[in-house]
Amino acid sequence: MTKQRDSATYFHILKIGDHMKKTLDDSQIQFLRNYPNPRTSLYKEYAEKGLLNPSEGSRMEQLPIYVFLMAPKTKNAYLEAWKAKKMATGGALHENILKASLENDDDVAEVIEQKTNGKIDSMWLRMAIRAIQKSRNWREDVMGISRVSTLEDIPNGAFLACYEKIPDFSTIQEKRLTCAVMDPSPESENLINQMFPNRIQPCIKGYAIGRRGSSIQCKVFGPEVVQCERGRTPNSISLAALFFYAKFNSRGAVKEKIYVVDGFF
Repeated sequence: MTKQRDSATYFHILKIGDHMKKTLDDSQIQFLRNYPNPRTSLYKEYAEKGLLNPSEGSRMEQLPIYVFLMAPKTKNAYLEAWKAKKMATGGALHENILKASLENDDDVAEVIEQKTNGKIDSMWLRMAIRAIQKSRNWREDVMGISRVSTLEDIPNGAFLACYEKIPDFSTIQEKRLTCAVMDPSPESENLINQMFPNRIQPCIKGYAIGRRGSSIQCKVFGPEVVQCERGRTPNSISLAALFFYAKFNSRGAVKEKIYVVDGFF
């Protein structure tokens, strides 16, 4: 199958979709969605008729079949992404997108649209699709956060992520939490500056916390924070990377859980 950058590929996908729409009834379409073997048999039939190229070991030749079988919103978003040459491809991604779209059409379409608009990259797209397949909250799963109701639910010495506002300062100190506040409010920033001399001010990419913006200012403070080299302003790609930088002044990703409190993220 020709590359995505070849505009003829987009029309080829549409052509196969039109053919499937004319030759398959609803029960056949549902059967194909539910079972992989009939999809393989249909591909072999189309390859023999010259509608699709022989696979030669590549799963990409079956892509037009999978696009047609995707849930409606996902299919539209996928085609728009392909038309704009912004769709990630390779391996079994189109197969996983089909499966995930049948679990949650709205979420998969949203993820693809975010990739098309440059809000997330291919790695995040793949991670989100895997999370949706497992019926999980893809935003929280990809961000790597554990949501709790109160600060008391967080273990002592853990990592805490907040957005704009911060929960009770005295509890954060008592529990020796290392805290990252994204886009802190003036009130939060003043409190941090007054009470926590051990702090740094890095940045994080907006998509890493499910928000817009290529670079969001942060305040990170607490017992695990080390002073960073002057002039360095990292733009972390994840919360795990942000806390790793705060702790070690280098690149990497912490393995510990990162907690958020309801109403503060």
